[in-house]
Amino acid sequence: MPKKKRKSRLWRRVFMILLLALTLASFSRWSLQNIRPEYPAVPISVDVVVVGSGLAGSVAALSAAEAGADVLLIDLSKPEEAGFPAFSTSFWAAGSTYQEELGIEYSPSAMAAEIYARGREAGNPGQIRELAEASAASLDWLEKRTGVLFSSLADPQLRPGLHLPAFGDAALFVAPSLAKELPKLAAYSSVLRPEKLLLDGGRITGILLRDEEGVLLTVYSRAVILADGGVGGDVGLLFTYTGRTGVVPRPEGGHGGTGIRLALLAGAISESLERAALLPVFLPSGRRLRIAAYPEARYLDSNGNELLLGADAAALSRAGGTTFLVLGAGHGEAGGNFTAYDGIDELAVRLGLPAERLAETLAALDAPYMVAEVGLIALTPGGLATDEKFRVLGPDGPLEGLFAAGEIAAGLHGDDIIPELFFTADTVGPLLAGREAARLALR
Repeated sequence: MPKKKRKSRLWRRVFMILLLALTLASFSRWSLQNIRPEYPAVPISVDVVVVGSGLAGSVAALSAAEAGADVLLIDLSKPEEAGFPAFSTSFWAAGSTYQEELGIEYSPSAMAAEIYARGREAGNPGQIRELAEASAASLDWLEKRTGVLFSSLADPQLRPGLHLPAFGDAALFVAPSLAKELPKLAAYSSVLRPEKLLLDGGRITGILLRDEEGVLLTVYSRAVILADGGVGGDVGLLFTYTGRTGVVPRPEGGHGGTGIRLALLAGAISESLERAALLPVFLPSGRRLRIAAYPEARYLDSNGNELLLGADAAALSRAGGTTFLVLGAGHGEAGGNFTAYDGIDELAVRLGLPAERLAETLAALDAPYMVAEVGLIALTPGGLATDEKFRVLGPDGPLEGLFAAGEIAAGLHGDDIIPELFFTADTVGPLLAGREAARLALR
């Protein structure tokens, strides 16, 4: 590698580290002060409306605004929600500077082929190709705006596309860093709720909103982006579409089905809404639980009954809701997802169970005990049918001005569910949709 090019990349790395340090300092100060940012009043007309939550909603809104559009973000997130899919912490990219530095040849076409194969060749080839081609630039965009460097490759030989944070926790900093940029939008609301999309001749003309007092408000726009996730945050709606039970709402928030409802009422078509995969996670963090990593664990349901089927997804689903993962001495450390308890009595108080029964169930384990709450979340790869530009499709083609990105959009996963793809899809798709919506609105 030429010395000049290597030096340039070194300075870029130093700059990004300094940016992250400043971001952390400012975020910590901002959080401790608990200052609520002020936003302009909601106008009666904007270029683009984004109905979103968490990472996907923020990215879509900022992308459209950076492309020159006046943007209103209707944020369906709740203040206590993380807004980040903590079960999917790697960013899947092809042609990144980090791959180049290591001499790894991993092209967008190779990435697209890998995703298409993982989906059993049933995904949308054009959409997968667009995502792969935009992945490296999207990673660069994300790093510059959050200060989080994804410079560590998970497995350069077997999984060269997966980029992990060099240090720190992406789940703690990515979504809050982007949220701090939202006051730059033309307008923002976390209290207005969407009622109906407005169309004229099959084209988006705006959205009907309802405020906290039930008063209706019409906002006119030439484009609407739906980026609030699927239905995994509403267990009732999830059962209606998929028949799945025994899950907990998505810990990162969102996924309440609002965008899907709006689009279907407007004449959009859905794709694979009946599909869902159950993923074990730690609660409340939402980080992925790999059951094989804890072979000595005991799993107890909320009544203290031990799950004897290996604590696979089916067993956890039948238990329903929260399950307790218990490790004995020498098999885990306190902190992170686990809490330490010195003895059976203390543990019994925490779990709300009789100490004698608990002692019998956990007789094979020695104190101190390490305990974590775990549960199943539903990943929904289906959703609204979209094309390679993330335009929502109706029976006769795209509904002009309506876009969907993130987990709400079908097409990337094909006939499988790829957990490593969700974070990337929540970033790249909304970035592309935001730019396309702005281009349409401003032409």
